[in-house]
Amino acid sequence: MIDLAAPGTGFSNAYDINRQGWVSGTAEFTPGFVTAFRWTPQTGMVNLGSLNISSIGFALNDAGTVAGDSESVAGGFGQHAVRWPGTSPIVITPFATPLAGAFDINNAGQIVGRGGLDASFTERAFLWSAQTGLVDLGVSAPDLASADRINERGLVMGNLYGPASVHGFVWSRRTGPTILGTGPGDFSIATALNNRGQVVGTYRDRAFVWTRAEGLVDLNSRLTNAPPDLLLVQAVAISDNGSIAATGNTGLVLLVPNSVYRQAPVAGPVKLTGAPRVGALLSFSAAFTDVDLRDTHKAEWSWGDRSKSAGTVSEKNGTGNVSGQHAYRAADIYTVKLTVTDSSGKSSTVQRKVVVCASGAAIVAGEGSFISPRGALAHEPRPGIAQFAFVSEADGKVAVQFEVAGMAFRSTAINSVTLGEARLQFSGTGTVNGSDGYRFTLTASDGARSQDGQHRFGIRISHVDPVTKQQVVDYDNRTAGRDGSAVSAGGTMLIGAR
Repeated sequence: MIDLAAPGTGFSNAYDINRQGWVSGTAEFTPGFVTAFRWTPQTGMVNLGSLNISSIGFALNDAGTVAGDSESVAGGFGQHAVRWPGTSPIVITPFATPLAGAFDINNAGQIVGRGGLDASFTERAFLWSAQTGLVDLGVSAPDLASADRINERGLVMGNLYGPASVHGFVWSRRTGPTILGTGPGDFSIATALNNRGQVVGTYRDRAFVWTRAEGLVDLNSRLTNAPPDLLLVQAVAISDNGSIAATGNTGLVLLVPNSVYRQAPVAGPVKLTGAPRVGALLSFSAAFTDVDLRDTHKAEWSWGDRSKSAGTVSEKNGTGNVSGQHAYRAADIYTVKLTVTDSSGKSSTVQRKVVVCASGAAIVAGEGSFISPRGALAHEPRPGIAQFAFVSEADGKVAVQFEVAGMAFRSTAINSVTLGEARLQFSGTGTVNGSDGYRFTLTASDGARSQDGQHRFGIRISHVDPVTKQQVVDYDNRTAGRDGSAVSAGGTMLIGAR
């Protein structure tokens, strides 16, 4: 692991890397302000500057041209999508808007993003190149339209945002825009595409792959030799050979095209039997499959409380099951991991969170995932999958965990707890990726006793800038509803005695 930061820089974040190993991102060259950078092994981290105060370098191509955004010169009204062929920003979008930015660039120099294309100051999806100039992609949305990716053939992928909806789209110069999922109540999030024209993302809480020939296809329907109950929720990346990284109810999953080489066993989701209370003996199990039918297997449980034990394996003809039992001594949030290893030494690991409540106490706990809306995470324009877990003991101890797009929050202290019949609120302090100094407010509602029948989870995370002394919001999804975002199917929310 190489530290890219130049001497004297503070916060930094890398967003893209090209085939030469050059990197683009944003860094705190001046305390309290971040600007785009380009890093090469020869030059190190180079400050690319901004139009006014701050900027971000989201993407770069093999020629080293960086695409991103920068605050407007005109009084900070908004920002422009910009490019850096050298070390000075060049404006792409003529009108400054609050959410403008350039998010991808290919090796032909074509750039995609969103921003103000006319005096209406509407956030429009665009394509820019030196040959065509600025092109409006012709897609509209109640809130904004954003072009997020472009491949080497000029195929564009993006998303359309409404007050409570998202729809992915694909655009080409020959066919124009194609909206992904247009039925009543449909929503889709497009996350990535490759040079073969395959697009992946999530559609109605299930991972999909899209091609022009087949349209939207549920990736769960294309799995071969999958263990029972494996569910893929979102595809997050796809390579040119068709390999796909996806998230599901087992954690991160790599999907590879059918192959003749030896593969690791594949484990399904970890299942739990018994009420997760302190001192209760809980039973865990998970099924697994292996395409190499002659392999034998061993397994290990890691219980999340610094203890481990061997799993009991039963198997026959490439399918099997692993079981184990464990009791927890304290109420907390634990990450249980199961590693299954075959006789050739190949292994895979699946995990789940277990929220353990104090024995005999009222249950105040929750665990699950939701679609994090666009704009909820600072400096991340796209939506994604967020995961949460929390538990409150009768003696006032509270534990909160929250993860989204590289941000891992852990609570350290609770200042106040407000508990209603079906709603609660926590306030306190915590760490982000191990660094302290953050404050949070959590709100949650139990769908079993709410009017709309949906569990909801909301969290606001902030910190005080050490230079300006102003409060900076790092994450806030509570605009999506009174108590935040609707929790995906399978999530739990138990508030009050049950």
